[in-house]
Amino acid sequence: AVISLPAGVFLPYAGVKTSIILFQKAGLPLAPGEEPRTREVWFYDVEDEAFSLDQKRTARPQGPNDLWDALAKFPARDVSPAYH
Repeated sequence: AVISLPAGVFLPYAGVKTSIILFQKAGLPLAPGEEPRTREVWFYDVEDEAFSLDQKRTARPQGPNDLWDALAKFPARDVSPAYH
């Protein structure tokens, strides 16, 4: 999964665009010629995360927060116990 955060989410320290990348450990290495395990990648673009995007990063608890929406929409995955 790739979760794209708005530029300025780490202000005042850095104003760069940031993304969260999630990986799932898949177990044993693939055998030569075996199909890759990743068939789909889930993308989510967070546009608002309940803080202002200025240098003060003022909390807006009543404002929109796409992080909760991302959590609710993150696709559930069935994981075999062999891969824990």
